Amino acid sequence: MVMQAIGIFINIRRRNQYLPRAPRRNWDSERNMTLTRMFGVSDRVCHELLRMKIAPFHRLCTRLRTYGLVDSRSIRVEEQVAIFLNTVGHDQHNRAGSFTFFRSSQTVSHYFHRVLYACLGLYRDVVINATINNSPYEKENVQPWYTFFKVRFSKLFHYIF
Repeated sequence: MVMQAIGIFINIRRRNQYLPRAPRRNWDSERNMTLTRMFGVSDRVCHELLRMKIAPFHRLCTRLRTYGLVDSRSIRVEEQVAIFLNTVGHDQHNRAGSFTFFRSSQTVSHYFHRVLYACLGLYRDVVINATINNSPYEKENVQPWYTFFKVRFSKLFHYIF
């Protein structure tokens, strides 16, 4: 009798140990739906999410491909650039990007840095060093930059006191 009670107790305990699992989600289809919503629907949605319209986004992706950014086994260049633009444009942490793109924080961080290094290669084409000939101070009717950052002490003291 005692042995039967112990056997029943062990069976009940084993049965409660293994919980049925929820059905698995297909994360690839979730990612594709998110990316289609980001840069496949309209310019307004793309601009709200990536701070860039669809056509300039695709031009940036092709330009970054020429600077060494390549598709990986699991992430295309478009998704890498979308991770970068979403993180920078909304001032998010990797954790928020991992929630948005259904990736781990480590993956988001890795591809963020890959796109960042590819963007650093763009500086030769985008940034022009100021010389005597192309200085903004030499052009007519251009205010110096210090006027934009000038502190008005009367207004500053008015808000402080």
